[in-house]
Amino acid sequence: MLVLFFDHYSPWYIECGIFQLSQTVILGLHQIVQAVQQYDYHTALQVYTQMVSQGNFSEISSFMPGLKMLIQSAMQMNVYVQTH
Repeated sequence: MLVLFFDHYSPWYIECGIFQLSQTVILGLHQIVQAVQQYDYHTALQVYTQMVSQGNFSEISSFMPGLKMLIQSAMQMNVYVQTH
């Protein structure tokens, strides 16, 4: 659900200024979305780890812990995302 929300609405939210994210963070989030859509949760976690270790903490600290839990839960529960 988060993947579909982010993938569909992120350009609008970013354009309207609701999210103030750097292009690097946006690129990383899109890479995570692509990995999840391909059921590649290990790659999604690798991108997550790279973002956390190299990113601006104040920019990403509010949502990255929750994102990690979603990815880990999806991996453990064998969740597969269907896109239309």
